[in-house]
Amino acid sequence: MKRILCLILLLGQFLPLSARGQGQDTDVPAAEEEKIAVLTPEEIEISEKMAEYFVEMSEITSTVAYVNFPALKELERKLQALNVKWNTYTAIQQITIAGSEYLMEDISRYNILYMSASDSIASQKVRLEAVNSFAEAEKQIKEYIPVYEKILSDASKLSLVQQTSSQLERLKAGEQLTLAEVQAIYEKARHSAELNAALQERMNAVEEDFITIRNCSEKIQAAEFKPFITRIKDYILTLAGVAVIVMFISMMKSKIEAAKAARESAKKYKDMLGQNDEYPTI
Repeated sequence: MKRILCLILLLGQFLPLSARGQGQDTDVPAAEEEKIAVLTPEEIEISEKMAEYFVEMSEITSTVAYVNFPALKELERKLQALNVKWNTYTAIQQITIAGSEYLMEDISRYNILYMSASDSIASQKVRLEAVNSFAEAEKQIKEYIPVYEKILSDASKLSLVQQTSSQLERLKAGEQLTLAEVQAIYEKARHSAELNAALQERMNAVEEDFITIRNCSEKIQAAEFKPFITRIKDYILTLAGVAVIVMFISMMKSKIEAAKAARESAKKYKDMLGQNDEYPTI
């Protein structure tokens, strides 16, 4: 009797939530003593055995969220083994269990806990798989950056000579296929980050690398042969554009400084008028 009461105290956490939140009696030992009073010795023995299964289930579910892949597989194996033992035992005792309302409640409670443990293991597996998938995609994206820098360098060289225009077009076509591969890897990383919120900070770095690659892609696709005179003209226009921007910035800076000077002069003039008011008037 003392043994079963100790097991009952361990099982307090498995009481239905509705019994805890609706003002019902939560005096577990008293309720279970009443239960024991109506159970036969055989039913008490079965209840004790069920309590042991509940304790094993608690040990499994309490560690699921903190394990890595190998440990998670071991927990999954333990859960399946526990379920086989439970099903075997309850099948042997099914006649006695079917005749006891209390033991049938334990059957229902076990089924709920087993489904909860299975769901927890499945969720943890998804999170761990997302971490592994993301790490692979993260590495691949970084490896593509020097590849794109090389392609951009080759495109720039090929665009200098008209005779290599066909090679340049082939290079640009191949780059588009490469970009499709990078896009697929990026989508895999983004999907993994959505499954595991802890990856979001690393996802920001992956997005920066992807933007770098996409900018290189745009420059590669824009590469084309231009006569020397056209290149000089474009260079001059670029310098002129920079000069206009610099001139605009200088003009805005002068206006801001003039506005500050005007405010300071107005403030000094106001202070001077305030000092004149201190003299007596006739």
